[in-house]
Amino acid sequence: MYAKCGSFEEASKVFFALPERSIVSWGAMIGGLAHHSKSVSALFLYVRMQELGIAPNRIIFLSVMKACACIGASKHSRLIHDHIIRSGIPLDVMVGSTLVDMYAKCNTPEAVEKVFQCLPEKNLVSWSAMIGAYTRVGNHVQAEWWLEKMQQEGLEPDGIILSSMLTAYSHAGLLQQGHEFFMKLAERYNCTPGLSHFNCIIDLLCRSGCLDEAEDMIASMPSSPDMVGWKALISGCKLHGNVQSGRQCFDELVKIDPNDAAGYMLMSNICAGSFALDEVEQIQVMRRFASAMKKPGTAWIEVGHHLHEFQVGMENSPSVHIKIQQLSRHLRNRDYFPEFSVVLEAFPFQDGLSREDNNTFIKKLKC
Repeated sequence: MYAKCGSFEEASKVFFALPERSIVSWGAMIGGLAHHSKSVSALFLYVRMQELGIAPNRIIFLSVMKACACIGASKHSRLIHDHIIRSGIPLDVMVGSTLVDMYAKCNTPEAVEKVFQCLPEKNLVSWSAMIGAYTRVGNHVQAEWWLEKMQQEGLEPDGIILSSMLTAYSHAGLLQQGHEFFMKLAERYNCTPGLSHFNCIIDLLCRSGCLDEAEDMIASMPSSPDMVGWKALISGCKLHGNVQSGRQCFDELVKIDPNDAAGYMLMSNICAGSFALDEVEQIQVMRRFASAMKKPGTAWIEVGHHLHEFQVGMENSPSVHIKIQQLSRHLRNRDYFPEFSVVLEAFPFQDGLSREDNNTFIKKLKC
């Protein structure tokens, strides 16, 4: 109960106080952690379970595969796949589709193909993961091939798969192909374009520098634009330095969700890029008043069989801080200098640290 509600402190107390932990209690704890994106903790418990000689069941394997997918832990993914094989868990549709999705989110298309080909039965979830494996790495050619193969097998793509294809065209900057695909959604795929499809084409137009067309698209949508659409448009305004349109997008974002930090940060960047520093300060005041704080970015790196978690601004590891300083000096020696136009307003330097020491904060903020 506590784990499902995300109350992990209470869940941990109950779990570790149990005189004897059954497979059900292990599964509940690991599943709750994975469900709430506490992936590293879920994998840690899974390893601990293995050390105690407790054999995972199908439910636990599904949870740890989800945890691996969430953080892109490719080495752990292969180990867990190996555990599944050695455990004799049958490769049914659910397990197989989750395996395909896990490898896809770990950016290992070759492994995805191998698992996909072994599936006794393929459903929309497995096909979506297979196609998504290539759209995620920007390989629209292979994605198109698998989409066509899916149709040859007698299955029609759903809205999620079609959105995935549009995302691939957007990331590849293929304006004409993406626009043609969008226009064929209803005729060829019997799919009425929804919010996700409009958001993808707006993103494609913005990336291609067609801001006027993107604004026309967002104005002509059959339903009201959501946060994703406005964020795509304001990101385009940031990319191309369009302050006026950026202000309009920012107003819409604040109307929809005044507590979301992304709009404030993007608008601050736009204003700072045009040296409107007074406006930057006004936006930061609005942001503080709305308590719209951005959750620090987190990344995971696999070294051997160990997962290491890094967070923007983390100071709990002196060795990491020293390594960042060394990398910063190495980059400067190669004539690389980070951009500081927004940092003073949007993310003040910490006391005692120079601009060079804060490169980790800066580059995260500027992304």
